Amino acid sequence: MRRTSAWISTASLPGARPPFTSGRRSGSSRDPSYNRDINLSTNAAGRFQRLSPDRVDWSRHAFVALVVLAAGLTAAAQLAGDRSRLDHLKAVAIQDMRAAVRQDILTVKAQLSTAANLGVDPDDLSPIRGDLQAIERDATVIASLPGLSQLSNRADSLTVRLKTLEDNVSAEKAAVQQAAVSLAAQYQGRLDAMRAAGLSALTDGRNEATVGAFLKIPAVARASRALEHYSALVSDTDPSQVALGVAGVQRYGQRVHEALVNGAPPKMIVISVAGQRLRAYERGKVVEETLVTTGRPELPTDIGPMQVTKKSSPWTMQSPWPKGSPFWYPDTVVQMVLWFTNTGEGIHDAAWEPASAYGPGSTTGPYASHGCIHVTAAAETFLYNWAELGTPVIVYPGDGSPAADQVAKQTVNAQGEPVDNHQSGI
Repeated sequence: MRRTSAWISTASLPGARPPFTSGRRSGSSRDPSYNRDINLSTNAAGRFQRLSPDRVDWSRHAFVALVVLAAGLTAAAQLAGDRSRLDHLKAVAIQDMRAAVRQDILTVKAQLSTAANLGVDPDDLSPIRGDLQAIERDATVIASLPGLSQLSNRADSLTVRLKTLEDNVSAEKAAVQQAAVSLAAQYQGRLDAMRAAGLSALTDGRNEATVGAFLKIPAVARASRALEHYSALVSDTDPSQVALGVAGVQRYGQRVHEALVNGAPPKMIVISVAGQRLRAYERGKVVEETLVTTGRPELPTDIGPMQVTKKSSPWTMQSPWPKGSPFWYPDTVVQMVLWFTNTGEGIHDAAWEPASAYGPGSTTGPYASHGCIHVTAAAETFLYNWAELGTPVIVYPGDGSPAADQVAKQTVNAQGEPVDNHQSGI
């Protein structure tokens, strides 16, 4: 019996052909010839079998499903192949980009070496080296094209920075060379006079660089390195090299001075042992300058960055050495003292020392101190009223040797505490 209620049209299925019909439908019935014209299969013996409409409909469903499944499998296989090829291309691209990053790193390393040989300051190269090391570390763990591309861009930025530094150094060298030409024309063969001018600038630059080193001013250290770069040329025998050296030390000696003025604290007291001279600075300007007498060779004044720790007025100096010692002295009253160590060193007046005795050579004379710094009463009055607790007191050799050599003679630590326990006094 025909079950018309089970009829399901395949016309709505994707890719399905509409069922063959002939004649007209009436209500829910089909043309009688429809069933007669449908023969879809034969049995194993080759006999035809007439299928019912329901079986025809479900067979068509199965056929369509098989077609769709086959198409899906074909597409899946093609997609899998495409994905495999895409993964391969991606792996090759990552490998190529990683190689490019390695080459970028080698390029920056070579440029760093060139920049150092050209004279670019180590402080300028140090952060670039740090950034390059970070790129090298990241290159070992980053495995994506965007990440590797970013590393390459970072390496490119380092080459730009290095190029800027190299250009700056080249410009500086050109300026020094031009100044050397002017000096040669100015001195017109008077080599000794030109060399003397260079040595004077070198001495001043080194001494101020020492003060800057004790104060830890980076710009002073940078200018000091440039100063030393030209220092050896001042003593050369070739006039053109001497001119170049003098031009260099004059240029960078001035840079040292400017950096010291700009980087120094608002107030400071600076004492040169070799020069036996004290200068008090306020906002970069000298507000007091006087000759002094520092400690005798056996009891030298401490070297290094100290500060005013306390003020006393008046004060009685008492000898820490017993009577009979070559260093013993009787109780002595001074009017004002600016103490700058914990071992009894201070800046004070010395009524027993004539004004003519102060200055170079006084440390080996009869008025040499026991470690304190003698100044005139007028200078002490100004300093006592002007200096505040904590005002830096920088005592430095002042012998014109390279700043590094002068700093090596330091006898107090970075906090201004003496590391040498020698006793001291007036």
